[in-house]
Order: sequence, then structure tokens, then C-alpha cells
Amino acid sequence: IFHNAPMPMIMNMPDGTLVRGNQAYADFIGYDMDELGTIHWRQITHPDDVEADSAMVDAIISGQTDTGSIEKRYFRKDGRMVWGMLRLNLIRDVNDEPVYFIAQIIDITEIKEAQEALQMARDEQAKQAERLMVLNNELEAARLAAEAANLNKSEFLAQMSHELRTPLNSIVGFNDLIRDEMHGPLGADIYKEYAGYIGQSAQHLLSMINDLLDLSKIEAGKMQIDPEWQSLRPLLDTVV
Repeated sequence: IFHNAPMPMIMNMPDGTLVRGNQAYADFIGYDMDELGTIHWRQITHPDDVEADSAMVDAIISGQTDTGSIEKRYFRKDGRMVWGMLRLNLIRDVNDEPVYFIAQIIDITEIKEAQEALQMARDEQAKQAERLMVLNNELEAARLAAEAANLNKSEFLAQMSHELRTPLNSIVGFNDLIRDEMHGPLGADIYKEYAGYIGQSAQHLLSMINDLLDLSKIEAGKMQIDPEWQSLRPLLDTVV
């Protein structure tokens, strides 16, 4: 029964010397049956699991517990690492002295590999989420910077328009005085014609500045629209 059991099984002396192992155990660690007697459990145990394994054995021998179990890693003969759930039972003689251990091993390699793959997927998902958060923060920072730049542009346009419109109104006003000869004749009629050109250009420039102010108000959301009836003929005449 021991030899033909489908589950890896071994019998060890309290000092770890192998008494016997079954075929399933030989297959699990990748050795031939006649090689099992030359192998100590420490040789095929992952270094990080030796201390926990030894502590479990000592606890059972000292009578702190009757049985013990541990998940541990084994190195096969071909170098591949496999996982096993090791369960130990100590057989004692009539004087309650330790005689040998019977160990059963459940191969949990596929479970551990699946857990590792799942953890890697979760880690990658966490990295992707972190990258997405960084990207969102960068996009939000870019959006705020764009809004700030747009606001600065609107404020600049509004300020410049005001700064330009003030002296331009003075130019228009004084030009009208000159054109209408409010303080005396200009002399040659050509000067009145020149004053007319100046007035037209100044009015055109003033209209453009007012449009800039309106644009700034629209971008700032402060544009107030007051609907009123208008005749299309002057507009059409201007376009044509």
C-alpha cells in the first residue's frame, strides 16, 4: 500500500535520514528509487524553507504537537522547483520515544503557479492603474495650465484693448475738431480731406478694438447680449 500509494510518501528517522520512499515520491522529486536513500531532505529543500521545516520537526519531537504541516519548495533532480504540502506524523515506541516520521506530500505546484500568475496580473493591473492615475494628473495639470493661459490671454487682450482705446478716442475726438474746423479754418481743403481719412481709419481701428473686448468678454463668460432690432440695409451696403 505504501509503495503503490498515488500520493508521495516517505519514512524518515528523527534525524532526517530517509528510511524509505514510494514511487510517487521518487517521481515528485525526479529521482530513481535506488537514489532515494542517498538524499537528505535538506538537500532538496529550498533554503528559505529549511528553518520552518526544522522548527516543525522539533515541535513534534518535543511533544508540543502530534502532527504538523507546511507548504515548502522542493528542488527536483533536473533543477526545477516544485511546491508540496508536507504533513508529518511521528511514530513513537512503547516508551514514547520517537521512532520515525511518516510524511505525506500533496503536489501543489500548479496551485502555487496559478497564484503567482494571478499576483503578477494583479501587480501589473496596479501598475497600469498607477500609470493611468499619473496620466490623468498630467492631463488635469495640462488642462489647468491651458485654462490659466487662456485666462491670461483674455486678460491681456482686455487690458491692451482698454489701453489702446483710451488714446484712440482722443485721436478721434481731436480729429473731429480739426475736420469740423471748430477753432478756425485749416487753410487748404486738402487738410479736411486728410482729417476725414484719419477719422475713418481711427473709427475702423476702434471697431476692431471693441471686437477684441467683446471676444475677451465671451471667453470669460461675461458677455451680456442685449437683442435689438437692426436694419439689414446698412450692413448689406457695407458688405457689398
